[in-house]
Amino acid sequence: MKDKIRYRALIKFMYEYWQKTGDLTDLGDFVFLSSNSTAHLITLTKVECEELSKFSEEYSQIKEKIISLLINWTWERVGVLEKIILSYFTFKIIHDKKNKPLYVDIAVKISKNYCKEDTFRIINGILDKIEK
Repeated sequence: MKDKIRYRALIKFMYEYWQKTGDLTDLGDFVFLSSNSTAHLITLTKVECEELSKFSEEYSQIKEKIISLLINWTWERVGVLEKIILSYFTFKIIHDKKNKPLYVDIAVKISKNYCKEDTFRIINGILDKIEK
């Protein structure tokens, strides 16, 4: 199991990509171009490249799943970092249901450190609703 520091690094990597493009849809192409680059703070492993490529392929469906769970919020109102955390950990939960509590815990801890004060509650609530 990856440690929490590695997940934070992956979230930062995706945030950097979002800042350049405004979305995560084509992240897979960027991942393979960047995997051996020293321009980033992390070097992605082959497994991480493959995982982020698959995440990129499924991003639109994941986004729609999250949007369907938002109550009194719109996707546009959700911050960029929150979108990335929600999307990535939704992906992780969908593909590894048995570790859902771990992924929710990591997402909440990352959001407590990097997002607005009460954001972790929204992230916890949405991830908790992802099908078990």
